[in-house]
Amino acid sequence: MRLSWAAYLHAKALDSAIDQYAVDAVFVTTRGQRIVGSAAIRKLFAEVMKEYNATISLHPDESRTSGQEGYDSGRFDEVLIVRKTGAAQREQGKYITIFRHEPSGRWLIVKQSWFRAQSLSPGQRKMLRPYHHTPTLDG
Repeated sequence: MRLSWAAYLHAKALDSAIDQYAVDAVFVTTRGQRIVGSAAIRKLFAEVMKEYNATISLHPDESRTSGQEGYDSGRFDEVLIVRKTGAAQREQGKYITIFRHEPSGRWLIVKQSWFRAQSLSPGQRKMLRPYHHTPTLDG
């Protein structure tokens, strides 16, 4: 799910990306902004997709499930290119995604939080890997 989510964002496949979130999902940006509900997350993603071309690489450290819940956590490296100017900005940090197994049989994102490297301790920043991989829909 992590690879398809990143590939959908890279391809600007907004509907497919949002389809992975529960209606009541919470998305916390690297700046600490809390976005509640898949409709609000859709609006945020649409705004970002309009202004930027983004490539994100996820490096998982741990993924687990227990009953109807699961999580995936690790490091990320993202390059955002301003569409109007071509200027690039890079963010690195850590992420955690929490999933819920729905009665339909699907796993959906219920919470996703991102932490920029600047907010991490020097020891945590050392653990970040350089940017390597552009995900595709195939993984």
